[in-house]
Amino acid sequence: MPTIYQDNNGKTDNSDVRNTFKNMSFEWVNDINLLSVLNTRTIDSTEIDSVPSKMKFGLLVITGYERNKRIFVDNNPSTGINNNFYDTVYFDDVTFDSLNYRKFYNSLRLYFSPYKGLSAYFGMTNEWNRYSFHVRDYSVDSKEEINKYPVNNNQYIPFTYIHPFSNTVLNSGLKLSFYNLHWDISANYTLAGYNQNDVDLNGKLNFIPTSEKIIASAALTLASEKPSYLFENYYSNNFIWKNNFSPTTRMHLSINFTHSPKKFETEGNYALLRGVVYFDTNAFPKQYNEELQVFSGSVKKDFKFWKINSLNKITLQYVSNSTVIDLPTLFFRIQLFFNNVCISNLLVESFLQI
Repeated sequence: MPTIYQDNNGKTDNSDVRNTFKNMSFEWVNDINLLSVLNTRTIDSTEIDSVPSKMKFGLLVITGYERNKRIFVDNNPSTGINNNFYDTVYFDDVTFDSLNYRKFYNSLRLYFSPYKGLSAYFGMTNEWNRYSFHVRDYSVDSKEEINKYPVNNNQYIPFTYIHPFSNTVLNSGLKLSFYNLHWDISANYTLAGYNQNDVDLNGKLNFIPTSEKIIASAALTLASEKPSYLFENYYSNNFIWKNNFSPTTRMHLSINFTHSPKKFETEGNYALLRGVVYFDTNAFPKQYNEELQVFSGSVKKDFKFWKINSLNKITLQYVSNSTVIDLPTLFFRIQLFFNNVCISNLLVESFLQI
């Protein structure tokens, strides 16, 4: 949504200045059932009737598109940019940049479920990405600084840098329910493209008793991924970089316990990271090649008294190097709701968050 800045520094027309961020996305999912047969299983050989169970075999087609666009426009720079008006509004003149990002992806996924409680899938995803950077002619950078990074043979500003790239990703997954245990496993491997050799493995185990009022779960993620494109490539009026970072490796273990009747939940997390990319004090991306450990534990408890509902959560966090990742050691969140039915079928709710 456009943000219009009105000022008393000669800007009398709202259309002179616009700082706009727009996002558009959609996803279309088509489930093609290739086979649906009725499989009968006899629980007891002395019984005449049998228990029906459906076997599923199908193809899932997922198509999506995403677009993010950020544009800064000053149609009258003589009273704005060139007059240093925006220094206090933007804290600095570092936002004279335009960025356009598009992503189109198509996924084919073959799935199979012989009976309830067991399902598996295997598929492939193709994605196409396109980044566009526009450096405007009122850049504060010198030509010498721009020339350090020749882009598409454009040595002078303004210029537009466009970089399209694609990825081909293999996807697989397995879900298994056995008594009170429920397994969910997935794996992704980038076969070709900009993120080639990226690996993402996920596993989750839920223990759900018959009553389903208590859930205990444990999840593990192992990943090795190329840093985000914008950490490696960026072109603008004030910041230009081209990096070749090593992949970031990540191990994340999470344990969760939920008791629904008591409205109580507790969770613990441990992450071991290597090759984390962060922004230094000069707002440039840097890579931390040492191991980084992150711990967190949280307790959530909900209360209800009369017409007042209180949602409370406390989180304790620790990072082995706060320069790379800076998290508050202690975090509280309190949400209060007051519900009141004024007239028939009319609910008035007041909300306060601390």
